[in-house]
Amino acid sequence: DGGAIARFSDAGEPHGTAGMPALNVLKMAGATDLCVVVTRYFGGILLGAGGLVRAYQQATKAGLSASEIIEKKEGAVLFIRTDYTGIGRLQYLFAQEKITVMDTAYEADVLVKAVIPENDKKRIEKTIIEQTNGTAKLEWGDEVTFAEYDGEVLLFKN
Repeated sequence: DGGAIARFSDAGEPHGTAGMPALNVLKMAGATDLCVVVTRYFGGILLGAGGLVRAYQQATKAGLSASEIIEKKEGAVLFIRTDYTGIGRLQYLFAQEKITVMDTAYEADVLVKAVIPENDKKRIEKTIIEQTNGTAKLEWGDEVTFAEYDGEVLLFKN
């Protein structure tokens, strides 16, 4: 967003042998919104400055390759209350549109809590109304930044 913050520390290592090499790996990978911590248990003066740089670069690369990248999206929480005949249509719609459902409560009616991407809000609202013949009650909640990971919704503070 243009307000990027990047910080690093050599944390007791010789100047320029730890933090900056790790940060350069992250920049080259285009990775953002993360923190890398490398703990070194062996090497001392045996590695030399070049060996330290390579060690911190390799550790950072290994951390990145072992990580999963998630995409953060802007959106809003939508509460949908529908009867039991409408839920099947909504579940089909959610699957087709890849809408993230956070929770579903089956009571006298069905209450669904979903996260809708910012660019899709008006279109999804219109489609839900059409699919339920206008019987679903919609209420917009908080604006959120969210991501999906391993079938779960991750919400980030705005």
